[in-house]
Amino acid sequence: MRGYRFLTTVLALLLLTVSGLASAQDKIVLRVWTGSSSPAENAFKEAQFAAFEEANPNVDLEVLISPDYGTQIQAAFAATNYPEVFTVGQFDLPSLVDSKLLMAAGDNIVEQDDVYPNLLAAFTVNDTPYCVPKDFSTLAVFYNKDYFAAAGLEEPTSDWTWADMYAAAEAITNADIKTADGVDVLGFSAAADRNRWLAFFWANGARLFDDENNVVFDSPEAVEALEFYSSFVLNGVGDVPGNLGGAGWNGEAFGRGLAAMTVEGNWAIGYLETDFPGLNWGVVEIPTAPNGGKGTLTFTECWAVSSQVEGTEME
Repeated sequence: MRGYRFLTTVLALLLLTVSGLASAQDKIVLRVWTGSSSPAENAFKEAQFAAFEEANPNVDLEVLISPDYGTQIQAAFAATNYPEVFTVGQFDLPSLVDSKLLMAAGDNIVEQDDVYPNLLAAFTVNDTPYCVPKDFSTLAVFYNKDYFAAAGLEEPTSDWTWADMYAAAEAITNADIKTADGVDVLGFSAAADRNRWLAFFWANGARLFDDENNVVFDSPEAVEALEFYSSFVLNGVGDVPGNLGGAGWNGEAFGRGLAAMTVEGNWAIGYLETDFPGLNWGVVEIPTAPNGGKGTLTFTECWAVSSQVEGTEME
């Protein structure tokens, strides 16, 4: 219920901010926009909105859950006609604050102790929180239990290493396992995406810049991490999703059984359960780097309120 409470917080903040709104009209209409992901997550969002409307019968929410959200919200910003409530990704926040498109939430975010400090920090500028974290996701390794069993391998555990992961990919690739369509199974679907390989990069102690802002992308730690991640493809025990039956992303390649492992976040869970209900899969932490380090990435977005609403009336 934490996600519902935070959505309620930002909508209540909006209602309190618009001066004279509650007394001016019987019905308040608020536009709420967000991106579309899996059907399961979309259904959860719709349930949140419905619960808010039930608890606030004087409010109608005009909801947009769109797969083209990024393009639509940018067009709305350009037209200066954007929704009262909308989601903002962590990397988009600074530019939106600079453009004065967001109303600062500040101390109006109640129960801030319930929010992980790093999540709140992601949406804080100059010590002022601008919006309410909606949720967050981290990366993990998804693995096919049947393929591990077919190759005579034990399932991975939280203490497995990079070497263990590569050995598993190699063993599965060489086990002559085929999909139901007769396609050879590879060990790993390795998207050429910084939002995947950076988890291995950070775990190995690599950095993009040092404390003096010098580029250290070519440090031994960085090279080792990138060589490890690319070795699956270069050595033929993995491939990028597009080369695995034309899959559009890691989750599809894994769900179709074309790869025994991949790195994705919890957004893949609903997708796999809905589109591939017969798949026998598990999840484990990203393996330990040679230096003993662990790594993952956190992805988050927030519910934000438009800076245009203060002192206005809406129909």
